[in-house]
Amino acid sequence: MSKEIAFSKRVYEKEFTIEPVGYKCIEVDSFFDDINAEIEKLERKITELKEDIDRLESDKKNLKNTISKLNEENASLKATKGSIVNSNTGYNTNIEMIERMSALETKVESILEMLKK
Repeated sequence: MSKEIAFSKRVYEKEFTIEPVGYKCIEVDSFFDDINAEIEKLERKITELKEDIDRLESDKKNLKNTISKLNEENASLKATKGSIVNSNTGYNTNIEMIERMSALETKVESILEMLKK
C-alpha cells in the first residue's frame, strides 16, 4: 500500500517551475487536488478490497475444514449405519429362529401328548 500512498502524496506535493507564459497556477493546483482526491479514494478502495480478499480466503479455509470434518462424520455415520443394519439382520434372523424353535417345541409337545394317550 505504501507505493499507492507515496504516489498520491507525490501528486499532491508536486511543484512545477513557473514560466511567464503558461497555465494558471490556481487551475493546475485545483486540477491536481481533484486528481489527488480520486487517487486517495482508489487507494482506500484497494485497501478495502485487499481486506475483503483476506477475509474471504480465511472463510474459504474454514469452510474447507468444515467440509472435511463433515465428510469424516458422514463416513463414520455410514459405517455405523452399516453395522446397525448388519446387526438388525442378525436380530431378525434370531427372532425368526426363536419363533421356529417355539413352533417346533409346540409340535413336539403335541406329539408327546399324543404318545401318552
